[in-house]
Amino acid sequence: MELQLDIRGTIGTATGKVVYQKTAAGMGNISNGGRWDRQKRAHVIPIDPQTPAQLARRARMRAANLAWQALPQQERENAEKRARARNITGYNQFISEYLSPTGPALGTEWDAGATVWDNGSTIWDQV
Repeated sequence: MELQLDIRGTIGTATGKVVYQKTAAGMGNISNGGRWDRQKRAHVIPIDPQTPAQLARRARMRAANLAWQALPQQERENAEKRARARNITGYNQFISEYLSPTGPALGTEWDAGATVWDNGSTIWDQV
């Protein structure tokens, strides 16, 4: 069964700005008969409201990336091993674990349960 779509008209914004995007053959709306087609679409500039929640997510993602960059090679390889079952990269596995709702789990290869925050010497509230 072959599906065809014929769309006519103009694409663009109030300013008329458009972009041409390279797509696989048969997937664009401008065919050139070759291996690639072009997709003509409106030029969109996304808004960036910088809400507190969005800024918090960005900060958490930045922390995850910095943690990955500081990871020793052996622990990166362990992340790669865990990732194979999900058919993703070790980087994506690590970021997924780091950003999970419970946060990075203690005892994972990149922590090994060895983190000591203050050896119990910090006094939080003294009345």
